[in-house]
Amino acid sequence: MNSVKTYATICVLLLGFLLCGCSMDFSPGSPFSKNQIAPTFAATDMQGNPVVLENLRGKMVMLHFWGAGCPHCPEDYPVMRQLYERHFPDELVIVGINVCDSAGVIRPYIERYDMQWPQILDKDANNAEIEKLYQNSHLPTFVLIGREGKIIAHTFGCMPRVPL
Repeated sequence: MNSVKTYATICVLLLGFLLCGCSMDFSPGSPFSKNQIAPTFAATDMQGNPVVLENLRGKMVMLHFWGAGCPHCPEDYPVMRQLYERHFPDELVIVGINVCDSAGVIRPYIERYDMQWPQILDKDANNAEIEKLYQNSHLPTFVLIGREGKIIAHTFGCMPRVPL
């Protein structure tokens, strides 16, 4: 029953994005195919906590590649915040991956938009290793990884729409 309620809640939350015509699958030009094993990584978030993708198996994982200068990124934050508050950490883990800013630039941004989920500074702390692994070239980009560690969706510009 709980999984049915979770599915229904997420469908309602994402309905607004469906109305804007966003895809729930793979954007044209995606370097990945459905059910491909997600490239694994290990990093440290801005709070000093380890983020190891392999350790998140058994949960849905949403990777959000973003930058403070991205004009469309803030449009997704209210829904991401609702998903995080309702489904973290038991069902869904959201990981923000900032690919172009320093900690000093994004700390006020994270506070302004109440981005409570883990944030990784990929450019400064990791030499853009995660961005390279995921061949990211668009902002925002979302990668949805299933419980078995396989890529379910890879979209540019909008959140993926798939049942969790």
